[in-house]
Amino acid sequence: ASTGRRGTKDPGLAGGMAGVGSHAARIGLVRFAGEVPYAPALALQDAIASSVKKGSLPSLLISLQHKPCFTLGKRGKLDDVLARDEEAKCDGVEVVRSNRGGEVTYHGPGQVVVYPIVNLRTIKFGPRKYVETLEDAVVDTVAEMGLSARG
Repeated sequence: ASTGRRGTKDPGLAGGMAGVGSHAARIGLVRFAGEVPYAPALALQDAIASSVKKGSLPSLLISLQHKPCFTLGKRGKLDDVLARDEEAKCDGVEVVRSNRGGEVTYHGPGQVVVYPIVNLRTIKFGPRKYVETLEDAVVDTVAEMGLSARG
């Protein structure tokens, strides 16, 4: 168990999700080689999330790199993209609308993205505790690499 930056002893994600309290949690990993277009990756996430929610799949982490793209979240507007759509398309960078929160996110070469799809009931976490614990795990991981971060 590790002590997260919030000062609480928590064996959750910061402890590798090997066990949460007295409840063992198993997480599968789906890793893609090469670049994956954003829209098919999002459709796959939605399908996996549905199966995880039904209990027909365990919680999973999807690890991949997207083909270069800008995603526009629920609050995003095309004006928020610094490279205009026409310029971006000339460079092979797609602009994709997403049903996710936020404004604009750029996904580029070499940027590894990890999408956790976790049944929070299985690990007995509420959404806030889960996000805070995930942040702690990332902060602790990059600290081991000599980098500083905050959640």
